[in-house]
Amino acid sequence: MKKVKKVIFLLILIFPFSVFADNDNLNENWKRDAVKAAKEVPKKFGMDITEAAWKYDVAPSVIIAIIVVESLGNPSARSSAGAKCLMQTKDFVGKEVGLPGNSCNTQESILRGTAYLARMRDHYGYEGLEAMVVAYKDGPMAARKYSDGDIFNHPYVEKIRFVLKNL
Repeated sequence: MKKVKKVIFLLILIFPFSVFADNDNLNENWKRDAVKAAKEVPKKFGMDITEAAWKYDVAPSVIIAIIVVESLGNPSARSSAGAKCLMQTKDFVGKEVGLPGNSCNTQESILRGTAYLARMRDHYGYEGLEAMVVAYKDGPMAARKYSDGDIFNHPYVEKIRFVLKNL
């Protein structure tokens, strides 16, 4: 069963994302910065991303996309909502995924964020890319309010797709 999930997930990543969104709603400055970050993030954090990808069975490209969307690759990024570091996790996430703390050590941040993303898939049942990343962003219960059609138009999904197309 795990092998089937992996194949489905990989097919989702290979499918041409332009079918779903044209990214016209994204700010041009953000697009420019995201393209730059999409090139830099794998260079700077590639080993940590690869480790997390293997450990949690998540595609490295998805981890890179979340890092770019969340922090543009800034390891010390902080949001007004209390999220911090590369993958913009909040303090409770570390406890929830068994990696207590929330330091901005890049390896810890990537492992913690990837573990949380995998939790959205494994514990809450969000198997498709769109549902999984929306659950990561909005929380697992909030993501349930979206229908299959609506989730494809979620602004976070639009940003993730943009980054994936520009990796």
